[in-house]
Amino acid sequence: MYAIIETGGKQYKVQEGELIFIEKLIGEEGDTVTFDKVLAISNEGSLNVGNPLLSDATVTAKIVKHGKDKKIIVFKYKAKKGYRRKQGHRQPYTKVEIEFINEDMKMMKAKKAAKSKETADEISEETTDANIEETAVENIEETTAKKTKKTTVSKSKKVKTEVESEKAKTVVEGKKAKTEAKSEEVKTEVESKKAKTEAKSEKAKTEVKSEKAKTTAKSKKETAEVKAEE
Repeated sequence: MYAIIETGGKQYKVQEGELIFIEKLIGEEGDTVTFDKVLAISNEGSLNVGNPLLSDATVTAKIVKHGKDKKIIVFKYKAKKGYRRKQGHRQPYTKVEIEFINEDMKMMKAKKAAKSKETADEISEETTDANIEETAVENIEETTAKKTKKTTVSKSKKVKTEVESEKAKTVVEGKKAKTEAKSEEVKTEVESKKAKTEAKSEKAKTEVKSEKAKTTAKSKKETAEVKAEE
């Protein structure tokens, strides 16, 4: 809790138990002084601002001591005129301890009413939020169940598809194996026929050569006989 007060033409932010230095006040050490020029008071996060002052709000303090601040030098001169003036100054002050910050009673009652209303609104909002959360949880559970069911059906379909694919693959591989076997049989038959044809061709060539050799021998024999007769 803090307050903003005005004294000696200056504004100060004060709290209870705080020691502050302000412009000199009339009074003896130990006397109690009251500051009635309160511009604003903040309490528990709620800020009340006056227009320009808060009515019925005061700050009570105790005078601790009077004193003078450190000396400052005041020097005046005028160029080329030989004018020089030098003097010292110590500003008097009063040290006070803040004892109480008294709020405006009307403002305090209004604040309490507003706070109780806020509490009621918060409770209502919490109840509404709890109902919303319960509904959301139920919706999430229902959605999760539907998704699980869909996932199970999808997995089952996928397994069936994979089994059918494996069956089709097995059938294709069997057909391919049969086709390859038939191709090998055809190839073997073709090679066998080719071998037979080549054998026949060789046999025919041998026969032709033999006939040719016989014809050549016969021709030579006839030629020899003709020569012998001559």
